[in-house]
Amino acid sequence: MILLRIKNVLLPMAVMAAFISVACGNVRAQTVDSWHGKLSVGPTELTVVFHFSTDAAGQLQCTMDSPDQNVKGIPAQVAYLSADSMSVRVPAIGASFAGRIEGGNVTGTFLQNGYAFSLVMARGALEINRPQTPKAPFPYPTEEVVFVASDGVRLSGTLTMPATVQTGTVQTATAVNQTPVVLMVSGSGQQDRDETLFDHKPFMVIADFLARNGIASLRYDDRGAGRSERGTVNMTLQSNKADAAAGLAYLRSTGQFGKIGVLGHSEGGRIAAMLAAEGAADFIVSLAGPGVSGKRILVEQNRKGLSGTGFPDTVVSAYCNAMARLIDLKIQGTSSIAMDKLLADAGAENLPESLKTNFQALPKALENSWMISFIQDDPAMDLQKIHAPVMALFGEKDIQVPAMMNKEAMQSHLPASPGNLLKIYPGLNHLFQHAETGMPAEYNTIEETISPEVLRDMADWIKGNAGG
Repeated sequence: MILLRIKNVLLPMAVMAAFISVACGNVRAQTVDSWHGKLSVGPTELTVVFHFSTDAAGQLQCTMDSPDQNVKGIPAQVAYLSADSMSVRVPAIGASFAGRIEGGNVTGTFLQNGYAFSLVMARGALEINRPQTPKAPFPYPTEEVVFVASDGVRLSGTLTMPATVQTGTVQTATAVNQTPVVLMVSGSGQQDRDETLFDHKPFMVIADFLARNGIASLRYDDRGAGRSERGTVNMTLQSNKADAAAGLAYLRSTGQFGKIGVLGHSEGGRIAAMLAAEGAADFIVSLAGPGVSGKRILVEQNRKGLSGTGFPDTVVSAYCNAMARLIDLKIQGTSSIAMDKLLADAGAENLPESLKTNFQALPKALENSWMISFIQDDPAMDLQKIHAPVMALFGEKDIQVPAMMNKEAMQSHLPASPGNLLKIYPGLNHLFQHAETGMPAEYNTIEETISPEVLRDMADWIKGNAGG
């Protein structure tokens, strides 16, 4: 088990994706084709997809997807492709696949770093159904907008306005100082404006639902993602908050809206609380936002993740105790850490080798600027300063921001307010999908993007607390 960030899950498998140099194949023009199959690696199954096509010159090309790890379009190298066999190399990860084609399947062997895995692939592209993703034409207007961050970086987003239908025509509902609006802030990592993950587009789904219920929204590409510029800053929790503050300032500058709030998912929920504590937001909606310190979040993520993959309680406790001690040393600024002694002091010297290897990699993972800002963060002081209405929602099966622990912390620190609503939804995971286990491996397999009940509750609460 390796470190889990708030939303961008680092899966317990090395991503089978690296950018590969493309070599020429020995086959002339071929019909565009795709093949997909599942690779069993211990208890984990990973979907592998190969896409074959020809360029304008008739040269054969191939790309590989690992959709279970949210990786697409990896350049691959075709060694051979005919009517009855194929061979594809992925040299950057020491991998290859070769098999015989019979009917609608290709049966062969996937090799990686000396290990061999049987793999059966079916002809055709992998069909992924996302029924909640909105399809044009939309009964409301949208606009591409740009706002400028404090360091001059241009951030790009989509402003979605609600619409009213009168005598068959669509009119923008933009009465001055009446229409509520939310700025959507994504979870950790560089996310696009739709917060796309495994072909799910939760922010697009939310924006669509809010627009159909009289609420405007602005969702934007994080710096370095989509159409937004990157700039030179080291990204931290605080720099991400500053970018969101620029989005709020833009919305206020338009003069089109009444109350202006922040709707944040995961880390975005934490940023929403930071902005509300400064008086910058009129209301906030926190979706799986943390109420406890970054240290506690990371330790509990790993506790639930390790338990969910079948490790005994004694092993889980030992690993998490050692991890907590390591994070404390990092927070204190300790640069030289005797890892073996740390494991022994935490009673974790007899961990399975796989976990020991993983633990040895943690110090490096805890060194980037965002992670340092996160493990040092504690929401308590900000929560105590919030006087705007707060809606904080959690999924009961969430293993990334565990529901009860974070809800109780928020409840204990927030000032009492009749507008506050804190709620745990049974059966929902970190993405607010109906789930079986809540483990990140399910995110891709669930067709639902977000629970309809959560969408309805958000719209009703915003209209009740923002004058919509």
